[in-house]
Amino acid sequence: MPLSLLQFHLDKYQNLFPILANIIDEIKTNQHMKGCRILGLLHEQSACGIPFVKDLLSELLQSCHSVFYQQLSAWVLHGQVKDFFGEFFIKDVTKVDNHGNPCENEGGLFSKYEINLDMIPSYLSIRVIQVIHFIGSSVHIFGTKKYSSNPLQKEDEDYFVALLQSLQNRERFCSIEFERVIEIMREKVAQHLYSLMMNEGKLLATFKTF
Repeated sequence: MPLSLLQFHLDKYQNLFPILANIIDEIKTNQHMKGCRILGLLHEQSACGIPFVKDLLSELLQSCHSVFYQQLSAWVLHGQVKDFFGEFFIKDVTKVDNHGNPCENEGGLFSKYEINLDMIPSYLSIRVIQVIHFIGSSVHIFGTKKYSSNPLQKEDEDYFVALLQSLQNRERFCSIEFERVIEIMREKVAQHLYSLMMNEGKLLATFKTF
């Protein structure tokens, strides 16, 4: 193959390779560049004016989102954080005693998990992260043995799974669609919390005693 022909086929990659090299260097040299922060880095680099480069980086970002959606699913569906390397923006801050047993958090049940500000992707607003924190924390609290009711109705859980799957199946990440899905989940969880407090928690009966 003539060198000129090879150069012709590789010409469109000349703008891509330097960007990929910068991404790799940033990940290798910055010890804090991991997990959701890498998603933010890829999103920033994909905001370029070259369609070919933009499409490839957007495809790479959406591929990396598959891991993100797995973590997000565990959190909003089960109130669990499966993050052994501190890469998610929700972290378990439960303290343990000298025997390795979990201690009761001073701030109550909602203080078991906190938002890890260092891991928030740059393209997600703090409000969305707070809503996600609320959803998972609520599911976790009402999934404890203290309450007999399931934290989510089966049909709601299936609906959540379908919503998350639709996000993962998109060719590109859309922040507007992502926020819409999270808001739907928040409304469902809030409605269920209200029902639990009124029925199982007997909140209305408590008010009547005053």
